[in-house]
Amino acid sequence: MYEGLQASLLNALIKGGYEELTLAAHEYLKLPVMITDADYNCLAHIPDEPLGDSLWDTIHENGRPSLQFIQILNDENIMQTGALQRAPFYLNWGSFSINPRIVGNIFIDDAIAGYLAVPCASCNEELLEKAGLICQALTIEFQRRNIKAGNIPDAWSMFLSRLMHGKIREPDELKQWLRHLNRKIKGDFCVVAAQPAEGAAEKPLLPFIQKSIERIDPGLHPVIFDDSIYLLIMNHATNQECLDQLDSVTSALSSLGLRFGISNRFSDILQIEIYRDQALYALLDCLKTSDAKVQYYSGCALKQLFGTVVQNLPEQSYMHPALNMLEVYDQKNGTDYLRTLSAYIVSMCNSLETVRELHIHRNTLPYRLDVIERITGINLSDPRTCAHLLCSFYIREYS
Repeated sequence: MYEGLQASLLNALIKGGYEELTLAAHEYLKLPVMITDADYNCLAHIPDEPLGDSLWDTIHENGRPSLQFIQILNDENIMQTGALQRAPFYLNWGSFSINPRIVGNIFIDDAIAGYLAVPCASCNEELLEKAGLICQALTIEFQRRNIKAGNIPDAWSMFLSRLMHGKIREPDELKQWLRHLNRKIKGDFCVVAAQPAEGAAEKPLLPFIQKSIERIDPGLHPVIFDDSIYLLIMNHATNQECLDQLDSVTSALSSLGLRFGISNRFSDILQIEIYRDQALYALLDCLKTSDAKVQYYSGCALKQLFGTVVQNLPEQSYMHPALNMLEVYDQKNGTDYLRTLSAYIVSMCNSLETVRELHIHRNTLPYRLDVIERITGINLSDPRTCAHLLCSFYIREYS
């Protein structure tokens, strides 16, 4: 059964090449045939022309689908469903309800190394069996060309991945890696964490985003870790150099619809885990803000610090009692002493700035501060008291 197809595929394998196999499948099936690798990069397709099929035409024109289309496949659960199929199947739902196709996974070592796509208006068991034979021949060709399933990183990318995962901890191990790579890392560092703007960094999407980043800037070497993509920015001697490079990176990647969290600068690369976590915290804070594209950890460090305090201590242990006393007094007497104290303390006891903030006469502020001291029994000349008050106001703001 299907001796003619088997003979055509065997002859194509003898000649070698994806084009020969694609041509053999096309001539036997009398249908369009496309072969891609696991990242949907086109290896061969016949006919070499648009078909009025959105996915086919995009790959024909650009060599691969857009990230937006991959996101649609993920949202429609097509990627997840397809990954479970050992035999070719007919894809005729979701975005493919108008332009259905047979899809076959090309497996190597139980992992998907590529795909066969055969657009067709209808399908039957016989056609699916023929597609299965074609996938078997493609598996041989993939193995012969040493095409591996998934991404095989170069040595530098592997080093960065191990570093970001916290698997390089000792100075001697770091020196061995750098000696092997024949590279030096100098200057200060910074970690960038990124996720899609929607905040739903579903794992099937991340490899495609990773590949897109590599195409935009081959020097970035993105690393996937815990549902986020991380970039290590290095070799900047000054803070301004760091900011300039970060601005350049986030601008270059803006077309991917990502949000970014950025760690503090650091000089000891073996402490990267600390700054990786800083970048992630900044990213998560960024995702909570609808109009924010980038968040620096320096802008949310206090939020994390005080959030930890709130989670682990009762309010009576960290909040200065003067705040509650003034709140009760204001409610009872219709005054505004709590807001006055907040403006004064947050301005670092700057009287001129406080007067401007509250829109009051400059002689009014000393009077109010004197009343506040009498109500609460505090001394605003005491630095520790002011520090405690400042922390308390920040905690109120962030919680």
